[in-house]
Amino acid sequence: MSIKKCPVCSNPLVQGYIKTNGEVIAWSPESKRKSIFTSRWRVYENEIKLGEYSFFKGGKVKAYRCDICHKIFIDIEE
Repeated sequence: MSIKKCPVCSNPLVQGYIKTNGEVIAWSPESKRKSIFTSRWRVYENEIKLGEYSFFKGGKVKAYRCDICHKIFIDIEE
């Protein structure tokens, strides 16, 4: 098992998860929230789905934290 290193400072990264209970996890170029009249589980054309989502279980995506840079990294393809 190789230890992932921070691409900014080369510090070892800590593995964890970003989780949600109510919406699909997605990167979006827009900062505003989705309307209550649109689906919170839909990923739109200009967004990137970051993890799997289940209506009953919520969603999670594996992420890595750097304690030195205070950044979080997500592999969108594993």
